[in-house]
Amino acid sequence: MEYEIYIDSVFFSNFALNFLVLTLAGRGLKIKNGLRRRLIGSFVGALFYCICLMLPIPFMWLRICIGSLGAGLFMANLSFGATSKKGLKRCMEEIMLYSLIMGGIMFCVNRFFPFLGGLFGTISMALGSFEIIRRVGDKWRNQRNLLGNAMICHEDKKINVKALLDTGNGLLEPISQKPVCVVNKKVADLLWEDIDNRLFRAIPYHSVGCSAGILKGYLVEELNVEYDGRLLCVKDLYLAVKEETLGTNGDYDLIVNPRILQK
Repeated sequence: MEYEIYIDSVFFSNFALNFLVLTLAGRGLKIKNGLRRRLIGSFVGALFYCICLMLPIPFMWLRICIGSLGAGLFMANLSFGATSKKGLKRCMEEIMLYSLIMGGIMFCVNRFFPFLGGLFGTISMALGSFEIIRRVGDKWRNQRNLLGNAMICHEDKKINVKALLDTGNGLLEPISQKPVCVVNKKVADLLWEDIDNRLFRAIPYHSVGCSAGILKGYLVEELNVEYDGRLLCVKDLYLAVKEETLGTNGDYDLIVNPRILQK
């Protein structure tokens, strides 16, 4: 069987789809990677895919599989800086998940509206699918992760904060191996006077797409948070202080480590 492929159309449609998928994957991974890195990853991924389509491999489905897998690996590395096996696996899972969801939506739309073909139609369907996935995903993540109000108690201070559950927060205090939550600088200044001159525990961190670093951790007497219909009280908890705002617009003050909810 012979196939006639317009490689320029394949490249540009693939480039657009890659960019949208990387944007969704970055939101899912909570990686604020720059526009330039996503563009580079999308370009290299589309180029590799097109090259694989032109390879002298007897089966077209095999070319597509090799091209898709290789393009995903390139995009994960170039866009998110994933080099370790764990980081690469996590990035590939997000990329493949959103690729399948977007492809499924586009396939269903095309079945009912077959006139949406060609490069323009493909990109239009991709943009529509992107917006649907983005809105549904944001709503689902907010409902799932937003815990609501929590109270930090330290000495004679009781401070109410907006808390968010982050399943990717695996921070541990290296000596006691206690789970660590993250608080913004504004709340930290209310908890501890002259915080810059206080003794602290160094909390190492590393996330996909970000270089490793150290956060300053301070011990608080108690954290009260409502979760799954019950009030959870955690004693002697370390809070790592982050200088930047938490959330896109400072939507919350505290990132809760899921390990404290298992107690």
